[in-house]
Amino acid sequence: MSAFRPYRKKKSYALAITIVLLAVVVSFSSFRDLFGVRSVLQSVIYPFQFVVVSVWKGVGNIPVSIINLRNLSQENAALKSELVSIKPNLAVLNDLQKENERLSRALSFKQDNQHRYNLLPARIIGRSPAHWFSILEINKGSLSGVKNDMPVIYQTGLVGRVIEVAVFSAKVLLIIDAGSEVAAADVRSRDLGVIEGTNFNKLIMKYVS
Repeated sequence: MSAFRPYRKKKSYALAITIVLLAVVVSFSSFRDLFGVRSVLQSVIYPFQFVVVSVWKGVGNIPVSIINLRNLSQENAALKSELVSIKPNLAVLNDLQKENERLSRALSFKQDNQHRYNLLPARIIGRSPAHWFSILEINKGSLSGVKNDMPVIYQTGLVGRVIEVAVFSAKVLLIIDAGSEVAAADVRSRDLGVIEGTNFNKLIMKYVS
């Protein structure tokens, strides 16, 4: 430390002398000379000035960047919250669309077959606990004219037959049940036979003639 202090003092003296000399030169110079000296000084000072200004601008941009990131985070959170609130509505709209399509198909089916069959639209309201996959319950009963052994059909074909009737509901035995049989014909060969259920979502045709 003792060897370093004299060096610092000498450096300070040299800097002070340089500043004084520059002041004297500027004082005794013409305007043109002064302009030249100023240009020289600006050339010397510019690199230091550029570094200082660049650093300052960088520091000044830090708060702006932080604010922008905070705003983006808030917008992201708001969008996520909005998406969560929209999902249930999308599910409801999807269900309504499916229901609308189902009703449209049912209406079209009724209109296409109104001169062939006396159709009574019904809705499935339950299943039999003991025969979950083979017996359905519908929301139409004797009050609507439903009777035992009436066929139940869908747009794609025969569903089953009525096996039990109440005032406001009825039970339907599905055609896939092993105890279900119905007369049928092969549309290609015109052979007649009996369709029987298998309890495995499949049908077999027997007694073909």
